[in-house]
Amino acid sequence: EIRTDWKEIISSCTADTIFLTPEWQEVWWQEFGQQSETLLLKFQVEKEMAGIGCLARNNDVISFLGNRDVYDYSDFLVVDGHEDSFYNVLLDYLEKEAWERLELFSLPEDSATLTFLVPLARERGYEVTVNQEDVVPGLHLPASWDEYLAGLSKKDRHELRRKMRRLSTETEYNFYKCSSLEDLDNELGTFFQLMADSQEAKSRFLTPERQTFFSHMAHTMASLDLLSLFFLEVQGERVAAAMCFDYGSVRFLYNSGFNHDFGY
Repeated sequence: EIRTDWKEIISSCTADTIFLTPEWQEVWWQEFGQQSETLLLKFQVEKEMAGIGCLARNNDVISFLGNRDVYDYSDFLVVDGHEDSFYNVLLDYLEKEAWERLELFSLPEDSATLTFLVPLARERGYEVTVNQEDVVPGLHLPASWDEYLAGLSKKDRHELRRKMRRLSTETEYNFYKCSSLEDLDNELGTFFQLMADSQEAKSRFLTPERQTFFSHMAHTMASLDLLSLFFLEVQGERVAAAMCFDYGSVRFLYNSGFNHDFGY
């Protein structure tokens, strides 16, 4: 019911990422959300949408819709300038609900939730704990490949050039991007195999349920022209793959895999 409003306000929110689009949230709910009660909250100021909260309640715990396994970022969507009133109204709402613990995972370090909700909750007498959950590497891409190489350390630049020379000596190699819905099913099977082969931890992670989620998500994002699935072929064999999402000005590296026989 609020999909149109959701799409209209998300670009006006600091927390705007692909993980907080209605499409991503909907796919997660369809695959994993049936064990929880959804609390989809909309915040209006003078009949204008100013914020959205995608929450779920599981027993006595309220958290964001989604989970750490397949979401890199979570947060509330709040239109810039409405943060103070949004978080006050949010706490007013939550105080009428039944819960013992509020768990807000995968917040980016510049999140308005940390800036506004944390001190506000403490003022109201709640016990609040903030922990660093993980570190996400990122890079502001320069304008050209040469500029990128120039920004590497001497050792890293040498190693990268050495590996690229080694690749160029192969009798046959190719790399390409699959973003066609027609080819996606076949390509995803290869991607899952390379992902599972690359690390034991990834093999354990790739349960049938998560594989179904990845497939559903890839098809949904490909239909929105947001999926980039890359492959490297050596001597006619696909030996490495990376699943990425291009959203706004950001390319998210979501997951990857490779054949250890070609580790060199």
